[in-house]
Amino acid sequence: MKKFLFFIVLSGFLFADPIKIAMDNQYPPFEFQKGGKIVGFDVDFTNELSKRIGFEYQIVPTAYDSICNTINSGKADIGISALGNDNSTQDCEHGVSYFESEYLFVKNRSRKDINDISDLKDKKVAYDRDSSAMKDFLTEIEAKPVPKKSGTMVSTLLSLYEEKVDSIVIDSCNAPIVRGKTEFLSERDLTNLNLISGGFESFVIFHAQPADDAETFVIFPKDGRHEDLKNRINNAILQMRNDGTIKTLLQKYGLE
Repeated sequence: MKKFLFFIVLSGFLFADPIKIAMDNQYPPFEFQKGGKIVGFDVDFTNELSKRIGFEYQIVPTAYDSICNTINSGKADIGISALGNDNSTQDCEHGVSYFESEYLFVKNRSRKDINDISDLKDKKVAYDRDSSAMKDFLTEIEAKPVPKKSGTMVSTLLSLYEEKVDSIVIDSCNAPIVRGKTEFLSERDLTNLNLISGGFESFVIFHAQPADDAETFVIFPKDGRHEDLKNRINNAILQMRNDGTIKTLLQKYGLE
């Protein structure tokens, strides 16, 4: 009986304090700054998880490539930030997927010499530097990979417009921006967009490719100290996929 009571106390204590969630703020529409707060798909997703599981949470603003280290060091409990299977997450435990993405190849609409990925041989293609899988794929098709910082979509498009690169490859997470959803953009992004004559109409997605690092998931510390929370979150995600909640959120942000 004493052991049973002790277990109940520990289980209750797990959610007694707010869960600290490491999250970037520069990856619209999954997370971005608006009115001094981080908003976006992942915030709505986190709100739904908190209601279903029964916890309060506190967002810990963290650069994408530092989220896993922040969790393992105990400065945050879990990470939710459009996290994929890449170098930045390999040292943390991965939850079940709540979104699967594709690689989308974008070019200037005026480029008539690029119609398929076979046309990218020996050409410069910008990619998200956090994705080793993107780099590997570009190397495989004999393109010249040009790393760009995550969360700089409009400035990357500007470099494409200015022909500093021949094409860019993006995660389909970013597709709403390329398709003109400016409500997700910061003031700086909107300023850069004004430098592009024709705006988003200057670009076209010419190829979609299944992504090697397609899954998007919540990450947890490697030492397993939040195993119970991990199991609860995984179960809630499966329920949200089955009952259509995930699909509704994806539609809200132009991701479905």
